[in-house]
Amino acid sequence: MPLVQINASRARIARARGAGPVGAALGKALRAVPAEAPVVVMIHGFRFSPARPGRCPHGHILSPAPQSDSWKAVSWPRHLGFSGRSPSEGLCIAFGWEAAGTIW
Repeated sequence: MPLVQINASRARIARARGAGPVGAALGKALRAVPAEAPVVVMIHGFRFSPARPGRCPHGHILSPAPQSDSWKAVSWPRHLGFSGRSPSEGLCIAFGWEAAGTIW
Protein backbone atom coordinates (compact mmCIF):
# COMPACT_ATOMS: atom_id res chain seq x y z
CA MET A 1 0.00 0.00 0.00
CA PRO A 2 1.48 3.30 -0.98
CA LEU A 3 1.01 5.96 1.69
CA VAL A 4 1.33 9.60 0.64
CA GLN A 5 1.58 12.19 3.41
CA ILE A 6 0.31 15.68 2.53
CA ASN A 7 0.17 18.76 4.74
CA ALA A 8 -1.82 21.94 4.21
CA SER A 9 -0.96 25.31 5.67
CA ARG A 10 -2.27 28.79 5.07
CA ALA A 11 0.45 29.38 2.52
CA ARG A 12 0.59 26.14 0.57
CA ILE A 13 0.07 22.42 0.27
CA ALA A 14 3.24 20.38 0.58
CA ARG A 15 4.29 16.77 0.89
CA ALA A 16 5.28 15.69 4.34
CA ARG A 17 8.64 13.99 4.81
CA GLY A 18 9.70 14.27 1.21
CA ALA A 19 10.58 16.63 -1.55
CA GLY A 20 8.68 17.30 -4.71
CA PRO A 21 5.31 18.64 -5.74
CA VAL A 22 2.11 17.11 -4.39
CA GLY A 23 0.75 16.40 -7.87
CA ALA A 24 3.83 14.43 -8.87
CA ALA A 25 3.75 12.39 -5.65
CA LEU A 26 0.06 11.56 -6.05
CA GLY A 27 0.50 10.68 -9.72
CA LYS A 28 3.37 8.33 -8.96
CA ALA A 29 1.43 6.68 -6.11
CA LEU A 30 -1.70 6.25 -8.25
CA ARG A 31 0.30 4.64 -11.05
CA ALA A 32 1.66 2.11 -8.53
CA VAL A 33 -1.76 0.70 -7.63
CA PRO A 34 -4.23 -1.19 -9.86
CA ALA A 35 -7.04 0.87 -11.39
CA GLU A 36 -9.69 -0.98 -9.35
CA ALA A 37 -7.86 -0.54 -6.02
CA PRO A 38 -9.41 1.79 -3.44
CA VAL A 39 -8.08 5.25 -2.64
CA VAL A 40 -8.60 6.32 0.97
CA VAL A 41 -8.13 9.89 2.20
CA MET A 42 -7.56 10.11 5.95
CA ILE A 43 -8.09 13.52 7.58
CA HIS A 44 -7.37 13.97 11.28
CA GLY A 45 -9.41 16.12 13.61
CA PHE A 46 -8.83 18.64 16.39
CA ARG A 47 -5.57 18.88 18.41
CA PHE A 48 -3.15 17.57 15.75
CA SER A 49 -0.55 19.64 13.95
CA PRO A 50 2.07 18.41 11.46
CA ALA A 51 4.23 21.37 12.53
CA ARG A 52 4.32 20.54 16.26
CA PRO A 53 6.45 17.74 17.71
CA GLY A 54 4.32 15.33 19.70
CA ARG A 55 1.17 16.35 17.84
CA CYS A 56 2.06 15.27 14.30
CA PRO A 57 -0.64 12.95 12.96
CA HIS A 58 1.84 11.29 10.56
CA GLY A 59 3.64 9.67 13.49
CA HIS A 60 0.39 8.92 15.29
CA ILE A 61 -3.03 7.99 13.90
CA LEU A 62 -2.22 8.42 10.20
CA SER A 63 0.79 6.10 10.42
CA PRO A 64 0.80 2.37 9.70
CA ALA A 65 3.04 2.05 12.79
CA PRO A 66 2.26 4.80 15.34
CA GLN A 67 5.30 6.06 17.25
CA SER A 68 3.29 7.10 20.30
CA ASP A 69 3.03 5.00 23.42
CA SER A 70 -0.50 6.31 23.98
CA TRP A 71 -3.31 3.74 24.03
CA LYS A 72 -5.20 6.18 21.81
CA ALA A 73 -2.62 5.85 19.02
CA VAL A 74 -4.66 3.64 16.74
CA SER A 75 -3.28 3.15 13.24
CA TRP A 76 -6.02 4.22 10.85
CA PRO A 77 -4.37 2.57 7.82
CA ARG A 78 -4.12 -0.79 9.63
CA HIS A 79 -7.67 -0.59 10.95
CA LEU A 80 -8.92 0.17 7.43
CA GLY A 81 -7.36 -3.09 6.24
CA PHE A 82 -4.13 -1.80 4.75
CA SER A 83 -1.21 -4.05 5.69
CA GLY A 84 1.33 -2.39 3.40
CA ARG A 85 2.30 -5.69 1.80
CA SER A 86 0.67 -5.27 -1.59
CA PRO A 87 -0.03 -2.36 -3.97
CA SER A 88 -3.34 -4.07 -4.78
CA GLU A 89 -4.59 -2.95 -1.34
CA GLY A 90 -4.87 0.58 -2.69
CA LEU A 91 -3.58 4.03 -1.85
CA CYS A 92 -3.79 5.86 1.48
CA ILE A 93 -3.52 9.63 1.47
CA ALA A 94 -2.75 11.02 4.94
CA PHE A 95 -3.85 14.67 4.99
CA GLY A 96 -2.46 16.82 7.79
CA TRP A 97 -3.51 20.34 8.70
CA GLU A 98 -3.10 22.81 11.57
CA ALA A 99 -5.72 21.85 14.15
CA ALA A 100 -3.85 22.29 17.43
CA GLY A 101 -5.57 25.53 18.44
CA THR A 102 -8.02 25.94 21.27
CA ILE A 103 -11.78 25.79 21.11
CA TRP A 104 -12.28 28.71 23.53
